[in-house]
Amino acid sequence: MIERFSSERGWSRATAARDLSLVLGSAGAVATAAIVQHRVVLGVEVVTPPMLIVPVVVGLVFGLVLRRVVRFREEERALREALDTIHRELESRFEARTRQLQQKEAELFQAQKMEAIGQLAGGVAHDFNNILTSILGGASLLEEQLPEDQADARAILVDIQDASERAARLTKQLLTLSRKQILDPSVLLLGDVAEAMLPMLRRILPEDISIHLDLVDECAPIWADRSQVEQVILNLCVNARDALPSGGEIRLTVGLALREDWPEALEPIDEGYCLLTVSDDGLGMSEETRSRIFEPFFTTKTDRKGSGLGLSLVQGIVERAGGLVTVTSQAGEGCTFRVFLPRTTREAEAAAPPRPPAAPRTDTLTVLLIEDNAAVRGLVHRVLEVRGFRLLEATDGEEGIALARGHEGKIDLVLSDVIMPGVHGPEAAEEILALHPEARVLFMTGYPGEEIEGRMGRPLAPSTLAKPFSVQELLAAIEATLEGKG
Repeated sequence: MIERFSSERGWSRATAARDLSLVLGSAGAVATAAIVQHRVVLGVEVVTPPMLIVPVVVGLVFGLVLRRVVRFREEERALREALDTIHRELESRFEARTRQLQQKEAELFQAQKMEAIGQLAGGVAHDFNNILTSILGGASLLEEQLPEDQADARAILVDIQDASERAARLTKQLLTLSRKQILDPSVLLLGDVAEAMLPMLRRILPEDISIHLDLVDECAPIWADRSQVEQVILNLCVNARDALPSGGEIRLTVGLALREDWPEALEPIDEGYCLLTVSDDGLGMSEETRSRIFEPFFTTKTDRKGSGLGLSLVQGIVERAGGLVTVTSQAGEGCTFRVFLPRTTREAEAAAPPRPPAAPRTDTLTVLLIEDNAAVRGLVHRVLEVRGFRLLEATDGEEGIALARGHEGKIDLVLSDVIMPGVHGPEAAEEILALHPEARVLFMTGYPGEEIEGRMGRPLAPSTLAKPFSVQELLAAIEATLEGKG
């Protein structure tokens, strides 16, 4: 009966599979072939009716599609998460690169500013030092000629000399900032320098601020310019003073820097470092201020009370000496500066006895003076004429060469400025020495050594007298050069 029903309706296992495959595709055909199968029930072959097969196949297909959709959603979510991760990484790298470029831009701007300051300082130093040479030398000449009973006039001259020396120190500060100052390094004991400055430091501090010096241990000597080390101590103490508006304490400590206390930025050396610590219990500073304190012209002082150069000078001096300066501070908790200066194995030279005032010479020596500045030339002329020198004067290098070529006698000393219009001093000296090989040469200059080297392509000669100079310094340099010590 069942077989007849199946035959009459035209259904068979093969036909059902074929029709379903046309409708549902290969997946449906596979599912139908798996379902439409003959079964034996009580020994009778039974064929599953098609009305029961279709829902099953549709359910299977729907399940496959649903799984595919779920998988697609998972893949899409994973792809979005990967893209978000890449986006965040790119943003992070972009921000880091932007910060790096901004830092490099700031460093470039700072370098350009320092270069501009250096060029300005070199020009100012030359002109300013010529003026100071005339003032300082003229005051020295007048002081020598004043009678002993002219105490008031002598005091005025001393004030003029002091003011000139302070102005010269200001010029040195600018040159230090631009790293172009002419240095005079020597073997120093850091503790001795700090101890010698205590009386002066106490004079500049108000009465409600005390200052103490602790010499922790015997520190080995350092190789540095004494005036610059004094400048470091002075600037750090002045900075501490300004952080103590209501009074307080400044403490200086000098000793050896233990190796475990060396900052990472400090270059390891066998000799080790001396450590100068300047601390106060004042206002302290914020992290933002601490990050900028060594910038030139940065100041937290109001009403134009500060130039913003003090700590910049400290950093420039210390780094030029091969050291490092660090600062630790919190707002309201005081401040501590640590200055690391390299120790030296050199031995200190014995102090030379003071040279007595130069007397007029009994032997007449000829000096060829080459100086383009009229005031300096006039000062040197008066100083040397009183001492009995015979003078040949030139206003530039070309005129100096011409005078040497036309002079038949002996030239004992060529005293020349370095940077002049036309032929510079060293170039003129070379031609003059070819004509008068017996002559000795002493240069004078208001330019820093690096400026001369950059302009002339040669280092500054060892026998060079830096302007401004006093009459005593001029005469001492001339005597040393004539004796072959310059």
